[in-house]
Amino acid sequence: MGSVNLAAIWDRVVAEQEPWTPQVLAPKRIPVPEPEPVRVPMDGRVSQAFGEHPEWYPRYDGHPGVDLAAPKDMDWAAWHGSLVFCTIAGTAYTIEDTSGYGLYVYIMGKGADELLAHLSAFTIPNGAHVNIGDVVGRVGYTGDCKPTGGAGTHLHWGIRPRPLQLGNGYRGYVNPLHL
Repeated sequence: MGSVNLAAIWDRVVAEQEPWTPQVLAPKRIPVPEPEPVRVPMDGRVSQAFGEHPEWYPRYDGHPGVDLAAPKDMDWAAWHGSLVFCTIAGTAYTIEDTSGYGLYVYIMGKGADELLAHLSAFTIPNGAHVNIGDVVGRVGYTGDCKPTGGAGTHLHWGIRPRPLQLGNGYRGYVNPLHL
């Protein structure tokens, strides 16, 4: 075996090598769970269930929504003005009705519409885009409220799936607690 003259070939060996670059590994993505959708627009007890009292609602087959009132252990006055959250995403319309629902927010979403009524105040402008869990108003007793608890403070909550089935006896509303 003969000796190899490295000095003669060294430049060629170096030129054939790829330049070294440190590898930067991408950070490992840890999946973040999707937030739980808001199931109800506020804490409270059901004070009037969907479909109850058809005698009070002659235009319907019964109550076309669910009423949520202050929990039994809470004073209605302390609870009045609590935050109301939307449970669907869409365009929110704020409406002032001197009778009926009083101050209410009607949200038009892709798969359903949502009604949040008898509010004491709005917290969004008319025509705003809202996402699930956004605060849209404060609970109250505006409009035509039958006393539920204290002075009638409660939230009327209705959901209308699309396509609207206006002939279902409830003008398209379904029980939002059974979706």
